[in-house]
Amino acid sequence: MLEQDRLKFLFARRIAAVFALLGLAQIAAPASAHAYVDPGTSGLMAQFLYVLFYGLLAVFAYFFRSLKSRVAALKDFLAKVLFRSRS
Repeated sequence: MLEQDRLKFLFARRIAAVFALLGLAQIAAPASAHAYVDPGTSGLMAQFLYVLFYGLLAVFAYFFRSLKSRVAALKDFLAKVLFRSRS
């Protein structure tokens, strides 16, 4: 019973924090921006985001491939060292 009450309390605190942040964002945001965004800018931003996304994807793929090969080599090394036949 105490665990359930604790979870309810934590959930209520999280909801209160979200509403507090939303209220703060509403106060901090200006009422009107009076700004102009050129229509070509959105295309440029989209291209930048595509390149950034796929570049990061390639970096992570390369990193995990390297990590996978190093873990496999370590596993083979440990298998040879720890489980070699005792003659």
